[in-house]
Amino acid sequence: PNEKKYGQVKNVVRRPAADVTSAALKWARKLDRDDLFLLWVHYYDPHDPFDPPEYAKKQVPRAMVADWLASRRHKIRQTRLGTEALIDYWHGYAAEIRGMDEEIGRLLEGLGERGLLTDAHVVLVADHGEGLYEHGERGHGVNVYEELMRVPVIVADPDGAFAGRRLEAPVALMDVFPTVMELALGSPYEHPVSGRSLAPALVGEGELDARPVFLERPHYSVERLRERSGKKTPDRHKWGVMAAVVQDGWKLIRNGRRPEGWPEY
Repeated sequence: PNEKKYGQVKNVVRRPAADVTSAALKWARKLDRDDLFLLWVHYYDPHDPFDPPEYAKKQVPRAMVADWLASRRHKIRQTRLGTEALIDYWHGYAAEIRGMDEEIGRLLEGLGERGLLTDAHVVLVADHGEGLYEHGERGHGVNVYEELMRVPVIVADPDGAFAGRRLEAPVALMDVFPTVMELALGSPYEHPVSGRSLAPALVGEGELDARPVFLERPHYSVERLRERSGKKTPDRHKWGVMAAVVQDGWKLIRNGRRPEGWPEY
């Protein structure tokens, strides 16, 4: 995005979801209906600092957010924010999700009007969650707890063949590439990749074999943070070297020398 137009927030140039959708549809207008294409659209919302559109703020009931917060209040740590301030913060997050959802809808409608979804698969994923002060983390990227690691992976078939189907086995973002390739090419991607295609399971050709999913945040050791910044490590970043494995409905976290189970309290 254009820095002169949008400026910087915390050293990042952020383009609002509405402008991202408009840019994607502008690109799509150049396509012929018979063209093969891959359209990758990255919405920066929802992302701290939260600045949702006004309509989204009004559409998300604050009482609902308060109930949401209350259900997870036992996980909130290391914050001086009172209940009302926490509700405001969580409300900003929820309202940005609402605004992004509206823009994804506008994107799909625009592509559909041009006939570009007739035989196109749509894949929706997130790269991470937000801490929202659960386990003491406001943002993301420094631990391997579920609020940061568990993200949606949604695949839509143009004929609706996947509708209502839910895969029980854990999947990972590295599975997206071989899945997209197989759906696009109509045959398995033959080159070595880290992930596995979900296409056979999506069309009902058996269930995915159980496999462990590994997570790690080794570069957030206290020592490395101190080396990089030259400053005292904030308490909320003192996670050390964290690794985890998820399998068969269980999750084991190695937090320094202390193992943790799931649920994570």
